[in-house]
Amino acid sequence: MKLYSTLIARTMGLKLGEEYSYPEWAAGGLPLNLEVILRLLTKRYGSDLSIFEALGVLRSIHEFASENKTLLRNGSRQRNG
Repeated sequence: MKLYSTLIARTMGLKLGEEYSYPEWAAGGLPLNLEVILRLLTKRYGSDLSIFEALGVLRSIHEFASENKTLLRNGSRQRNG
């Protein structure tokens, strides 16, 4: 998945990995990458959202945040030994 900032960097003529770099996280960004969350919600629920799907949206955001939190904690343990 291409990040918006990567598209801007390419437009500016920057070489990815040399003149422009960004961290890559297993779950799409820490603490929360709003772009990834919005893409996930659009994929799951489409562009039109009914009032009945609102609870599902909140649950999806919570699951995404929990997954990021778990990855952050586990990654910190692995780096610290």
